[in-house]
Formats: sequence, structure tokens, C-alpha cells
Amino acid sequence: MNKMGTYALCAFTAAVVAAGCTNPDDGPDYTVTDNYAASVGSDLREANSRFAMKSFQEIIRTAPSDQNVFYSPLSVSIALGMLLNGAEGSTADSIRAVMELESAPRDAMNNHFHALTASLEGCDQSIRLNLANSVWTDAGFVVDTSFTRRLTTSFLAETFNLDLQAPATVTAINDWVASKTQGRIPRMYDQLPDDALFVLLNALYFKASWKYQFKSSSTRDYPFRREDGSTVTVKMMSGKAYMKFYSGQGWQAARLPYGRNVTAMYIFVPDGAGTVNGLINGLDPATWDDTLGTGSAEKIDISLPKFQMEYEVILNDVLDALGMGIAFSDFADLSGIAGRPGDLMVYEAKQKTFVLVNEEGTEAAASTGIHGGEVSAPPAFVVDRPFLFVIRDDRSGTTLFMGRMMLPSVQ
Repeated sequence: MNKMGTYALCAFTAAVVAAGCTNPDDGPDYTVTDNYAASVGSDLREANSRFAMKSFQEIIRTAPSDQNVFYSPLSVSIALGMLLNGAEGSTADSIRAVMELESAPRDAMNNHFHALTASLEGCDQSIRLNLANSVWTDAGFVVDTSFTRRLTTSFLAETFNLDLQAPATVTAINDWVASKTQGRIPRMYDQLPDDALFVLLNALYFKASWKYQFKSSSTRDYPFRREDGSTVTVKMMSGKAYMKFYSGQGWQAARLPYGRNVTAMYIFVPDGAGTVNGLINGLDPATWDDTLGTGSAEKIDISLPKFQMEYEVILNDVLDALGMGIAFSDFADLSGIAGRPGDLMVYEAKQKTFVLVNEEGTEAAASTGIHGGEVSAPPAFVVDRPFLFVIRDDRSGTTLFMGRMMLPSVQ
């Protein structure tokens, strides 16, 4: 993988704001051989970058303008990659389009995700970055064996076959997520729908120290100016640092490295009277990597707030807006999981996240869940009570007869 590919993938895996350093940023340290990173392939790398940008922009578009947002596009990509293995026809085409992977054969995509997981988990021995996947199916629901085989082979997914409506199963799912995220996402579901037949889960955990940490003694109370003009007091970390510095139309940015300097956090701040929403909406996925490749190392005074947050987002509307609405409809084709086209549909896709940023570094976690089941049966119309009836000429709009039937009888 080229340098900017590693930056983009690992930066999106991490978080949104955070640290400092004391020595010049000379670029990544590639003393460790990145064989897996090189095998990921430019198609998946570029697709992940485009999907990350457009999906985040859609979440920002629909979220309240003053709400904190924290999102893992990587976690969603992996969950969608698992779903794609069970999708066929136009449903598969829509998922590919959303993921920006129209031209990638399924086996090639699976191989790329397998290599990507190995690359990320091995990107730095001083960083803890773990990815885990699982497939939960309802007891008695017969799943196509080729579907589970692909997920266990390419996504290293664990498989469970249990009564999805049982409270004990929901507890087991939540325990699985909590264990894979080191307790940072303790509860993924309160309950599952009565007709849920499958759940696809991804969990992501990230913990890393800044390559050059802030001193706790330099952290001070400091006013933080909100976009409505009001101010709040925050715990502001401060230090002098050499780091990569960037500037674009209406924004400035800095690169803050972790560990051996192949994973980093990028912080973007709008200029002057600009807003962060305007900044986000103006970012161009097509030039993202090139933009970050132009940064130069400069010595700056950096002040950044400590923070911690949790976030949850239902992704149905986001994925629908990006072109995947068919998967949530009666026309879904998930026959690669089981049954025939039109038998199964996705009920809900959602993500929960956690992030902590302090003087030492960053801890972040995400879990994305996709669950579904049988397509809803058409509504039944049972005339089993007194009713009104009308006989009408629809050509002229003329009502010929009207009646009220209280007790039907046949002579």
C-alpha cells in the first residue's frame, strides 16, 4: 500500500480530534515490512476512501447541526461486505454501488477485505487495533453453506445458531460486542424483532498512544467558541510540535501520528467565519488522498481539547439515500443467504461508537450491526364485521349503489 493509502485507511479507523508531538514529522516509519498492506489493492483502498467520505457527509446532512458525531466507515464497509456475500441481482448491484466497488468480483473483494484486516491489525505493534466479525442466525433457519463459508474464510466470522428472540441470545450478542470492544460498547441491542432471522456484526477496537505525547501539566481550562457565538470551558491540551500541516479552500489541517507513524489522526479546522459543516460538505473524495499528500512539516503551537463521547446512528436512511434502499424493501434479493429472491430483507443497519482523546493518545471503538428476516407478508383484508359497499362506474365517477351489510346471507 502506498503511504497515503495507509494514512487514509488508518485515519478513518481512528477518530476525529487529538494530540501533539515534539520532533519533526519526517513521514511514516516503514521499518516494519507492510506486505499485507501492499496486497490490499488500490481498488479497495480508493473505494473505502470514497465510501467513507460520502457516507459521513450523508450522516452529517441528516444529523442535528449541533450534535457531536463519531462514525466508523470501515466498520460499516465490512458489515456491508458480509451482506454483499448474501445478496444477488439488483440488490447486490446497489450494495456494490454504495461501497464504490462496482467493478470488483465478489471473490476479489473478499480477498481484499481479508488482506485489509491483516494489514490494519498488523500496522503497528505499539497500537492495539482489533477487528472481529460474527454471524448470528435463528434456530431452525437454514442458511446457504456457501454464504457462511465465505464469511468464515474471508471475514474470519464466528457463527452462532440460536433463538434470536430469546433474551439470552440478545445478552450473548451484547456480550460478544462488549468483549470485542473492551467494554466500550456494552450494549448493541435491547431486543431484536420477533421475525429476525439473521444478524451480521462487525466490532472494531483501537487504542494508541501519540508518537509524541502531551504533558498533563500543560492542560488548562480554556474557552471553546461554539458556532452560535457562545463559549464553553474545556480541558485544553497544549504543546509545541513539528507536524505535517495542510491548507485548503476554507480550512487548515494538521497530522498527528501514533506509534511508529503509519497511523495518524488528521484535524481539520474551518477558516474565519466558516463552519465545520461547510468544511465537511466541501471535501472532495476524489482528491482526498492527493490533498493529504501535499502537507509539509512545520513547527506550530498546538492546543486541542480532551474529550470523550458515545454515538449511535441508524443507517437505514443513510444507505437508502446512497442508493441501497432495495435491500430494506420487499424487493430485496438476499437469496445468497437463504431461500429465493423476495424471501429476505434487511430490517435495520446501525452503528454504535465510542471515542476517548487525552494527553496519552486515543481509544476508540465501533460496532455495526445488520439484521433482517422474512419479507413482510402482504396485509390481509378479512371482511369479518359489518361493512359498507359501493358499486360505482369509474368511467364517469357515478355511484350506482351503496350499501351497509350487517349480516351477510345467501339465498
